Amino acid sequence: MKNKQYKNEEWTDRELLALSLEEANSYLNDKQFERWKELKESKLRSEAKENVKEWSKQDNESIDTLIKASERELTTTVDVFGLELEATVTLDREQVQQFIKLDNLSKKLSDVDKGELEEFENLAIVLLSDIVLDFSKPEWKKFAEAKGLRGLMNVLVQIFTQVMQEDNKIKENIKSFRGS
Repeated sequence: MKNKQYKNEEWTDRELLALSLEEANSYLNDKQFERWKELKESKLRSEAKENVKEWSKQDNESIDTLIKASERELTTTVDVFGLELEATVTLDREQVQQFIKLDNLSKKLSDVDKGELEEFENLAIVLLSDIVLDFSKPEWKKFAEAKGLRGLMNVLVQIFTQVMQEDNKIKENIKSFRGS
């Protein structure tokens, strides 16, 4: 390549791309230098696109790893009547709204008809089976048969109270980290 000592010789794209800036200035005429520059820019754009694709792939792999993380790693242990349960640490808006609805109902249980009672009991069972990893829906139904909606609500209140305390600790740690 460096043996091409005349500026009027033809250079292949591969030969041009192999040249450094200093070599291009030394060996190439103006037209060849512009071609070298375009090739280098094109190569850089292509490499940049490849980097963006690779970074995106790595980001997706990271998210997939996080999503696949064990549910137990994303929970907190709560003590409910002396029994340790694993509950999800973050509760989505729908679950919080369901809890509030159930909590309001539990305050006026004597005014609720049997149909509503069953509906709310089922809602409590679904909510508990969503947030507690240790027991399934049939197990919560069995608990409900023994303790009723009031028992389900007592468990939910204990779980929510402890989860919210844990969330508040995390928020406080974040605030102190930020210096707020």
